[in-house]
Amino acid sequence: MRHRRRSIAATLVTLASSLLAGSVAAQTPAAPPSRPVAFTTTEGTWVSLDVTRDGRALVFELLGDIYRVPVDGGRAQPLITGRAFQSQPRLSPDGTQLVFISDETGSDNVWIASTDGRNARAVTRLPRVGMLSPAWAADGRSIVVTVTEPHSTRIAELWRYDVASGQGTRLVPNNNGPAQPLVSAPPPGPYGAWPSPDGASLWFTAVTPRPYGSRNGATSALMRVPVGGGAAEPVVVEGLPAMKPMLSPDGGTLVYGTVREGKTGLRLRTLATGAERWLAYPIDRNQLEARASRDVLPNAAFSPDGRWLYAAYGGKIHRLGVHNGSDTVIPFTADVALEVTPTLHFPQRLATGPVRTRRVQQQTTAPDGRVAFSSLGRIWIADPTGAPRRLTATTRAREFMPAWSPDSRWLAFVTWDENGGALWKARADGREAPVRLTTAPAWWADPSWSPDGRTIIANTAPLRATLMAPPGALPPNAQRAEVPATGGPVRLTGPAPR
Repeated sequence: MRHRRRSIAATLVTLASSLLAGSVAAQTPAAPPSRPVAFTTTEGTWVSLDVTRDGRALVFELLGDIYRVPVDGGRAQPLITGRAFQSQPRLSPDGTQLVFISDETGSDNVWIASTDGRNARAVTRLPRVGMLSPAWAADGRSIVVTVTEPHSTRIAELWRYDVASGQGTRLVPNNNGPAQPLVSAPPPGPYGAWPSPDGASLWFTAVTPRPYGSRNGATSALMRVPVGGGAAEPVVVEGLPAMKPMLSPDGGTLVYGTVREGKTGLRLRTLATGAERWLAYPIDRNQLEARASRDVLPNAAFSPDGRWLYAAYGGKIHRLGVHNGSDTVIPFTADVALEVTPTLHFPQRLATGPVRTRRVQQQTTAPDGRVAFSSLGRIWIADPTGAPRRLTATTRAREFMPAWSPDSRWLAFVTWDENGGALWKARADGREAPVRLTTAPAWWADPSWSPDGRTIIANTAPLRATLMAPPGALPPNAQRAEVPATGGPVRLTGPAPR
């Protein structure tokens, strides 16, 4: 009897364990199915590359994999493949190792492998960071890389990591101001370090993103800092902005990216004389107005003898003559094989009824107790007992800043759209169409009525001055203006109060 009870108990435990395991399995979502994608291409976008130390081959990235191709072109051999995104390969000074960026660990990190792609290992294991443009130190014992913090401070810094231990040291902090809350803004700080051939200094790009609310674009400058420590100093060049410094093996030639007439090109400078000329123009657009997650320009490379610069743009790899200015396209064919996982999809039911506003702006009360306010770009009127109603029936309204007349019969307000702004008035009872009181597009704000109701006083500024001011800021040379309530010439009475 005792053995039978034990048998029953064991059966119940096994059954409970099976049910629990089934419940856990049912709650664990299955991995989405993946599908293979294979094709052959002769072009690539945003291809970073390097040259082998014997000058006979190129290593380059393509769609998250790393390939090798003869320096005169041909069929590319895949070196490092897989579901991880591998990018920006660079060969060690002795030509025996390859450094690259991979997200194999779930975040960008520095990896190294032998030149045939084998024995890959992570040098760093940082969580939730971005990394770009790794470069070998002249002695091959450490790697310098730009590290960005995309989820917190969103700044860029230059770090050096020991190849053997993975220990990191910050070399250059961000000295380019705060990050900007723009989707298209790169983190401020140093990008794309290029160690000098003698190992004494680091050249890099200092990036300052476009200030929020400003029409002034992002800027970048070439900088140089001693490897042993010290202050970074600017490298004076003709082009602005200047980016992506690349030094020839003998240290006598500088190639960098710059912009002319809105297009990006590569500029060559002989350091001994300061003479400059275009090496390639135009090339692909720089990433100063984007996230720059893989640097502001792709990595390029000098040949070991310094006669050529290999760079990719326009979908092709180019061999550019440093001395004769020639441009030769290096043809390649790459067999791409990727494993694609479907995008996760979460259906969302969207409300289709009336929109309920959650923000009331510029509320003002009439002498008779009614309230006017702006919301959703429209003027609304409400009394203590009724629901708000629209002041106008304008289809494409952009109405703001209502102001009651002394007799509570009229409301003055301003409008703003892509063509500029204007000053208006409308009857509070809505029986007539609104009346535009100004003609030329301009900036108008903060209207108020004179005590006798004959004049509307407001701030105004020319349209051009408005476009140069940050959002919400008073434009330069803004003036105080008086406008007859019945319409007529605008009279400027002095500077707008600040």
